[in-house]
Amino acid sequence: MYLIKNKLETDTIALGTFISEIKNPNIGYVLAQAGFDHMVLDNEHSDFSDAEITVMVAGARAAGLGVMVRIPEISRGAVMKPLDAGADALLVPCVQTSDQVRQVIDWAMFSPLGHRGCHPLRAANRFQTMDVADYMKQANQGVMIFIQIETAEALENVDEIAAIAGVAGLYIGPVDMSIAMGIPGKIDDERVGRATQKVVDACKTHQRVPGKFIWDRKSAHEAQKMGVRLLSYAADLFLLADAAARAVKAVRG
Repeated sequence: MYLIKNKLETDTIALGTFISEIKNPNIGYVLAQAGFDHMVLDNEHSDFSDAEITVMVAGARAAGLGVMVRIPEISRGAVMKPLDAGADALLVPCVQTSDQVRQVIDWAMFSPLGHRGCHPLRAANRFQTMDVADYMKQANQGVMIFIQIETAEALENVDEIAAIAGVAGLYIGPVDMSIAMGIPGKIDDERVGRATQKVVDACKTHQRVPGKFIWDRKSAHEAQKMGVRLLSYAADLFLLADAAARAVKAVRG
């Protein structure tokens, strides 16, 4: 049921891509056929409604594709609704402090890890009638919460954040990290590399999964060499734009 966690338990890496512009649930089949393990619905930089998230998650699950949702804000609804819709994981952006992370975990996890509200007949368990305690236990074991480390304060607090029970992994946002460092867009800069290594080291210390955005073969290899296991390659708009440009070049020369 929880495909991203299952993939990480049986393979070295889990490969996904961001979806921010395409709102057709059949994209799940397209990505699964291409070989992706999951997609990340980017509701930080897009405008998916709750209903659209539900449909997109359903499409991904029908295709056998894992699905993570990057939430737009730290609020109870933003955390709970994608999980009830059946998302495997959440990506939490713009985190600054460990207190923010504890609040997310409290909303995302059932007792005894948190205080997530329970409706035992939801898409998250395929609308199966099941024992409430079993459903809660299954969800707590399967849901993955990734905390995005992209600010100076989050980087400073990275060990404390990684140590919080319920955190499954840390995710490096290289673009926003470069901005926080005063070198906007210079994602290949060694300072961003050192920050990435610090996040990966914190993950190793606390047995969390390191995740990172990648944009080409070189960045993918470098990330894997560091020990990053959850990889997000580009996004729907980048993939479409690149394919369109190659098509025009092939026809017009």
